[in-house]
Amino acid sequence: MVIFTRDLKWCPTFDKLKNLILNDYWCMGPSFDALSCILKHSPVLEKLSLHLFKVYENCWLDVLLKLSFHYSILLMFLVSQGLRANVKMKGSYSSMERSSVISEHLKVVDVKCSVVDENVVEVLKFLCTLNIRFCFV
Repeated sequence: MVIFTRDLKWCPTFDKLKNLILNDYWCMGPSFDALSCILKHSPVLEKLSLHLFKVYENCWLDVLLKLSFHYSILLMFLVSQGLRANVKMKGSYSSMERSSVISEHLKVVDVKCSVVDENVVEVLKFLCTLNIRFCFV
């Protein structure tokens, strides 16, 4: 992670980037260096989407292989019924005071996750320091 943080100093400016989707890899605390760097170097960004899904939530095969046949069938049924929650939040600036980190063109920040855990809360807190406020969609 030290090399990655050091390399962020050489990040190019994305002059034409208007829409950006990032996964949880780019949203790691505690200082959110990668996310801050991308935001600083995207001067015309209009929409930011954060997909904060854990990797293990999409790896059902390993779980199914370790369970007995009957439990595997039950788990597959529950997943097929949409038992996993999908949480969507939409954010926007709450005041006229803009952070120097974010593009003046940024209108919408979407956050999608399967559950609001500690990591998601930390990302939301960081974005709130940039005067972005969220509501559930």
